[in-house]
Amino acid sequence: MKLLVLLSLALTDAFQHPITPRNQLICAGDAVMKSTATSEAEKVDRSHLFVPSKRDSYYQGNVARYLLDLDEEGATFDFCGGETESFVCHWFFRWIMYIAIAVSVRISFAIIVHIFTLSICVPCLTIFISLGLPGMMFQLSLTNKLKSHLQSVASSNDEQPILHPSSQSLMSRIPNYQKSTYADNISTFHGREIRRVPNANGGMGFVLQLSYSDPTTYSNAGTNDGKAVDPQGWSSEEISTYDGWRGDSFRKWRNAETYESEGFGDFKSTFGNEAYGLNHRFYLHLDNGGKMWLSAEDGCEGTPKEAGNLFGKIGMLFGK
Repeated sequence: MKLLVLLSLALTDAFQHPITPRNQLICAGDAVMKSTATSEAEKVDRSHLFVPSKRDSYYQGNVARYLLDLDEEGATFDFCGGETESFVCHWFFRWIMYIAIAVSVRISFAIIVHIFTLSICVPCLTIFISLGLPGMMFQLSLTNKLKSHLQSVASSNDEQPILHPSSQSLMSRIPNYQKSTYADNISTFHGREIRRVPNANGGMGFVLQLSYSDPTTYSNAGTNDGKAVDPQGWSSEEISTYDGWRGDSFRKWRNAETYESEGFGDFKSTFGNEAYGLNHRFYLHLDNGGKMWLSAEDGCEGTPKEAGNLFGKIGMLFGK
């Protein structure tokens, strides 16, 4: 049984990659996103990116600098980690089912139920939860225009992005919330989830992009009449048709051709020819333990996660 459990867990290791030390997503001359391996000599302590107490001590409320460092490090955000709906969980239990079907050819149904329930599902689920395996790992990427804005904010310490309290765990609970495209780069941000990105950190091909919005181009905070001001950010079409409070299946996803036709001229060279995405408004909030969450308007959210070594954790569980 240990062999079967180890085999199943080993298959998931392809989805758990360490965070690379530099974000090379947007670099002149790069055809697609590239990850850089880190040697033992190059490793540095980055716990201030992930541990709330160290984060607070290190940044002293400079949230703009924190976001810039997360982008620079190519940090990944764990979306839906630990939930059965997550990508990893679907993939993991699909293999368990394949094994059960294969065995059922030779063993009676009653025995299969007993083996599957007691010998596979329970211990595997226990190990899965105890290891804290990732959900959907999205690499954070800031557009050049947003980075320039945050660098100015980080230096002046004015108009810092807000870390909303844990009581505001949904965007609809933040002060003055309205269903619109308005974003001020303080309380809310424009952004996208982008998928099928070659070599995105986290190993799943997912990127979470935040872009710049100019709040002065809106007639008021409840409208969709803002201007497209970030060459890598939302297009006029994305602004005028945004409905991010609805479920993803009801919304318009865009492929690389569409993004480039709407003004993001280097989308393919940045994210790859097969990449596609969906625009969201995002905001930042804390949980009861002080962790920071980057949350979309539809409620899907993730927190910075430092990837660990899966086999090291398995070894500890089996006393090795």
